[in-house]
Amino acid sequence: MFDSVRVRLTLWYAGVLTLVLVAFAVGVYKLFERQAFSRIDSELAAVLQVASLSLNHEIEEHEGQALGEDSFRMVLRTMHHTTFPRQGIAVYRGDERVALKAAYNGLTPPAEFDAPSQPAFFTHGDHRVAGLRVNVSYAHAVYRVVTTQSMQETLSELASLRRTLYITVPVTVLIAALVGYLLARKTLHPVVAMSEKVDRISSTTLTARIETPNANDELGRLAATFNRLLGRLEASFEQQRQFMADASHELRTPVSVSRTAAQVTLEADHRSDEEYREALGIIDKQMTRLTRVVNDLFLLARADAGAAAVHKRMFYLDETLRDSVKAARMLASGKNVSVTYPELPESPFDGDEDLIRQLTLLLLDNAVKYTPSGGSVYVDFTASESRYRIVVTDTGIGIPVEAQPKVFERFFRVDKARSRSQYGASGGAGLGLSIGRWIAEAHGGSVQLERSSASGSVFVVELPGSASAA
Repeated sequence: MFDSVRVRLTLWYAGVLTLVLVAFAVGVYKLFERQAFSRIDSELAAVLQVASLSLNHEIEEHEGQALGEDSFRMVLRTMHHTTFPRQGIAVYRGDERVALKAAYNGLTPPAEFDAPSQPAFFTHGDHRVAGLRVNVSYAHAVYRVVTTQSMQETLSELASLRRTLYITVPVTVLIAALVGYLLARKTLHPVVAMSEKVDRISSTTLTARIETPNANDELGRLAATFNRLLGRLEASFEQQRQFMADASHELRTPVSVSRTAAQVTLEADHRSDEEYREALGIIDKQMTRLTRVVNDLFLLARADAGAAAVHKRMFYLDETLRDSVKAARMLASGKNVSVTYPELPESPFDGDEDLIRQLTLLLLDNAVKYTPSGGSVYVDFTASESRYRIVVTDTGIGIPVEAQPKVFERFFRVDKARSRSQYGASGGAGLGLSIGRWIAEAHGGSVQLERSSASGSVFVVELPGSASAA
């Protein structure tokens, strides 16, 4: 039961509400109780004041203690009996009670209360008692005025308030918990629907999406997040399926060619040495291509898993770039393509020299491969404290506009009918630029196609500069 979010929300809501209501009820009760007792004390203080003033006045007016006390008793029986019907009043001189007025319910003040010079209050049983010591200067006498009042009415009101709170608080919590549960159930219903919808989605139904009735609230944003996640999963699965299909095609072709060459050679009982050598040459060529594709796939798989090793050390980037240009010139000599580069400044770099050489070679190889006879390839290199910039420009056939965003995708080739037998990091499988992008990013840099048209293409590599290397 407690595994349900709705139940837990309801319990938390009911618990917090209970604490708040209990605190509120206790506060209300204490405030009402204090005000009730304060009202009683105010009434008793008024009785003490009036009684003491009356006592002083009667004794002074009759210029005698005995006559004054007798007149005061008459005032108690007449005037004060009507003025203070609920309070009992007693006046003591020493242990002798001089005057007494009982309350309407017969309640009389206790005699043992030693009243101070200021009004003092205490609770005795179910009634409140107040006392005051009065000095009558004319008679040089000290009196104690004691008054009392029943608290039955106040206690009854407090008991009624307690009963009301005992009933109101649980009923309010129960109603609020029920409403809270229904509200939580209604609020979380879209979440349950999302969960059920997502649970039904499999690898074959990744095109499904979660409905978002209100895209601006929290649940709408959650549904949008799920939809974006499903979109990424769909793209990833599609890329994986395409990758597997392309990889199967790339691996199947050399295997098929090798098997055909072997079968054709073995069909005849006798073959000349030249025929065997030709068949083995075909098989060796296809196995070389197959090995290159497998190695590239393995490198990309390790890169995706974050396990590809990058062995960084200090070397000079200008020397590596110069060696790559010399190798590209050898490839370009057979096509009558010129490869030129400016004077290269000394450029220390902290990275994997083999990977950087592979990156520059594949860019130069692509430039030479797709540049027609009589064309040119130019390598520009700029160095600064913050970055190195390598620009490879060719006068080749260019890349169609619709294909330019896809040139770094795996197994993507603009013209799949091109020869795959030429030298290059990718071996014509469409993996070279994908590997090149990973090499640049693994060194904190980037590689991108800056522009491409019928007059040629420009690829730009940016790497951290000499300050980072230092």
